[in-house]
Amino acid sequence: MKRVGVLVSGRGSNLQALVAAAREGRLGGEVAVVVSNVAGAPALDKAQAAGVPAVVCDHRGKPREEHDRSMLGVLNDHGVELVCLAGYMRLLSPVLLGAMPHRVVNIHPSLLPAFPGLDAQRQAWEYGVKVAGATVHLVEEPLDAGPIVMQEAVSVQADDTPESLAGRILEAEHHLYPRAVRVLLGGRWRLEGRRFVATARLTRGCVDVVTRPALEEKLRRGRPLTVKVGFDPTAPDIHLGHTVLMRKMREFQDEGHRVVYVIGDFTGMIGDPTGRSKTRPPLSREEIERNADTYKKQAFKILDPARTETRFNSEWLEALGSAGFVRLAATYNVARMLERRDFRQRYEAGQPISMHEFLYSLAQAYDSVALKADVELGGTDQLFNLNVGRDIMPAYGLEPQVVMTTPLLEGTDGVEKMSKSLGNYVGVAEAPADMYAKLLSISDELMWRYYVLLTGLAPSEIEEERSAGRPMASKMALARRIVADFHGADAAEAAETEWRRVHQERRTPSEVPTVRVPPGDHRPHELLARAGLARSRSDAVRLLRQGAVRRDGMAVGPAAELRLAPGASFVLSIGPSRFVRIEAEGGEGKDRGK
Repeated sequence: MKRVGVLVSGRGSNLQALVAAAREGRLGGEVAVVVSNVAGAPALDKAQAAGVPAVVCDHRGKPREEHDRSMLGVLNDHGVELVCLAGYMRLLSPVLLGAMPHRVVNIHPSLLPAFPGLDAQRQAWEYGVKVAGATVHLVEEPLDAGPIVMQEAVSVQADDTPESLAGRILEAEHHLYPRAVRVLLGGRWRLEGRRFVATARLTRGCVDVVTRPALEEKLRRGRPLTVKVGFDPTAPDIHLGHTVLMRKMREFQDEGHRVVYVIGDFTGMIGDPTGRSKTRPPLSREEIERNADTYKKQAFKILDPARTETRFNSEWLEALGSAGFVRLAATYNVARMLERRDFRQRYEAGQPISMHEFLYSLAQAYDSVALKADVELGGTDQLFNLNVGRDIMPAYGLEPQVVMTTPLLEGTDGVEKMSKSLGNYVGVAEAPADMYAKLLSISDELMWRYYVLLTGLAPSEIEEERSAGRPMASKMALARRIVADFHGADAAEAAETEWRRVHQERRTPSEVPTVRVPPGDHRPHELLARAGLARSRSDAVRLLRQGAVRRDGMAVGPAAELRLAPGASFVLSIGPSRFVRIEAEGGEGKDRGK
């Protein structure tokens, strides 16, 4: 893992932001050491509280070069690859900068090159600017003049004071600095003269990047790009397959771009024909609105809600009106629509294609027009629709968007695309223990595809894990990481403990759903169907004949009679992950397990 050293002189609030980002996997590395030129600086206490080594290199009475040489020794001893200044109030000499060229970075509370030096927030306020902000830049001589890595703007409000403005700029710094450090640690950047350019991370893992040079040209302009991603809420929940695309959205957010999360409430009522062999029935507005509410909540498990612009495409598509739709339809022709594979196959097979299915592609494309999108992201199955947006934009006087697609994720069966209807999905809102168990069930080969698409780890880190040759340990690490992404590290640890308890120690799970039945004798196939462990009684009989059913860990045959006294209970299980407690009514459960 890449190692970061942080130089501090004071409070260390940006140090805390970097440490938190490292702990949550957002930094792309770890904070290896904190060095202060001031004994007793509060930042040293914050470092020690976080378990990070803290070293004092007192500058008093030492020439600047000698002091920097001592700090460089500490940084080298801790294997530091990037140095971050976080409130370090002393100029660095060529001794340190020369030893670590382009590997020392600072954050400054203004939109450089405006207001360099001390008290930049007050300078901006006194000057009367309408927009202030923060800048991360590479450290070079002279002061605050190195290449700009990333910036974030902060609007100046009418009632701002220098202190209130400084407070809001500091908040911006806390999420700007980790994003910039992640780019620097990833090595996915270059200097063109004095201009800092980062592109490779944004295209890594994409299957199609239509007009890659156009993306680089847009990035060179130095302004945040508008990145559009559309989701039709046709199902109530998001699963890990959706998050492949959302992680790419987050990467654009982390590099300071404007990400617009378009919820297709209008297009969802039309119905996406992608991959359909027949006309898809549209959903009602009530279904769409209900699903959209869930989508928004679950999406923010990946996306930063503070930096996500959520829009509903009914906002502009309903306003377009019939005349506007006619003009929109005039931008495309039927021959090009029939180039789409599923349309062509249905047409050649004599199967019906409804006109509203053509309108779906055009309506989705118009989203890009309405938002003036620079980039549109989607799954590989959406490439045709995304390119329609690119094709029609010039008709509205707009520069064509860049189209980027991410791979489709196979489900836990390793064969079909992850889908709730196929039952091979892992939902982002599932209980941690359920997520963990499902991820442990995937094949060893599929595990590495999940590492690539669901973790954000660099290829070198994944290859290091793979070459260790310990597939079970790697799979457990993958499951911990993914569960932690959605539920936190403590929940991931608890899920692993529960999995070990059930699958390695062969014990009953800590929490088992209970089904209450009348006391007396019961046939096992009837209980299995009633408890939901089997789809039907005939399915239950099949499971019993296969020896898959156990009562309190002991095999149960199809001819068995299961007796329950009032208040007694036992646990029925199928395989290693499906458990239900059967409890007889009456007796308040005093004879549990009898």
